Amino acid sequence: KTVSEILSNDILIYYGVIHPTLDEAYELVFRKIMFYIPFESELFEYNTLSAEKLRNCTFELEAGVPIFSNNNIFISELEEYNGLYYCTLGFDLVGNIFFHLDSGAQQVFGEEDNNDNKFENYNDIPFVNKMLQIFERELMKAYQDQYRYFLIKKEMWPQAEDMAFCISHTIDSLKKWDFKSILKFSIIDFFNFYRISFFFQTFSSKIKYLLTNYEEYWNFDKITELENQYNLLSTYFLGVDTHKDSFDYDIDDEDLNEELSKILNKKCEIALLAPEYSVKEDIYASQKKIISDLTNKTKIGVRQQNSEYNSKVTAELHDKNNFHYDSSQYCAKISGFKNGIASGFRYFRKINYEIPEGDIINFSLNHLEIPVIFAAGTLVLSRYKVVPEEEAKQLVRKL
Repeated sequence: KTVSEILSNDILIYYGVIHPTLDEAYELVFRKIMFYIPFESELFEYNTLSAEKLRNCTFELEAGVPIFSNNNIFISELEEYNGLYYCTLGFDLVGNIFFHLDSGAQQVFGEEDNNDNKFENYNDIPFVNKMLQIFERELMKAYQDQYRYFLIKKEMWPQAEDMAFCISHTIDSLKKWDFKSILKFSIIDFFNFYRISFFFQTFSSKIKYLLTNYEEYWNFDKITELENQYNLLSTYFLGVDTHKDSFDYDIDDEDLNEELSKILNKKCEIALLAPEYSVKEDIYASQKKIISDLTNKTKIGVRQQNSEYNSKVTAELHDKNNFHYDSSQYCAKISGFKNGIASGFRYFRKINYEIPEGDIINFSLNHLEIPVIFAAGTLVLSRYKVVPEEEAKQLVRKL
């Protein structure tokens, strides 16, 4: 719409560099609602933003929400004039959200384990979702004060539930023991005999395997028992790559196929676990077809092995191969909200060519990114120590 086409019950969100004055806002929308959001170009052009400036210009707004701003005024400024409701945000809401959706902090600071990355201190807070809540709150204020307006909200979940979550299992390994690993761990045990608990745990596990062929990593029955107990339907990410270094199992294995049949019969989902080397190599089509044939479904999800992911390449490859969703992203150090995101989103499409005038381009990728909030791997503190069960439960409750 142009400004002249704004209807009596519309609101105008003005996003730009120049801050309209109260008189200018009145001329634009007359007696309506208008929001002004300042534009910060550095949040879109990472090559102009240094790590030092990102650290120095990142401030905590409220409820632990970190924002980048060249200003030091963040609280909304409200002005009313002759029927006009004019609200000014003190920071670039759009730019801050885009910056984190595009993994901007990792691109400026480098890898995730960089201690300079200030945003990693906020992993326990879904701060991007909270930014949206802050704007929603300001929007609600405007509608409450302007009695001639009414607002209809579309709920995110079917019955207006507060949240939803998914349970998934990564089938990355099904074999803990073979002759080579038994020999390797026997040597390790010899030099770590003083770690009494670890020594006896691995020793008993090896003896049990040798005597009964019991494989600890083959725990489908345990997962099924938990799913039945809590009435859950899970997603299983299955690797089908035949490269010898990718997975230690064969999808043609008779016992594995029996387990996969059970998974499908109880209406759980099987998705693709893509091998680590596929992060920048397009080998998806044939592997996706195997999963599609196995499940008799066309909408297939994907997860990258060991969370290997390149936001500039992998996302485009997933989209090219028409995956329904990806679920690879998670915090490597501790469980939490990677980039401050708690819900599904779509990556920004990188356009590397000039767009003809008049063309309409969809700037979002088609597949959904579903971030992993809690990953069991983050409970492993070392080869000899894991987070205790009760402490792990507290971590989940906190999130």
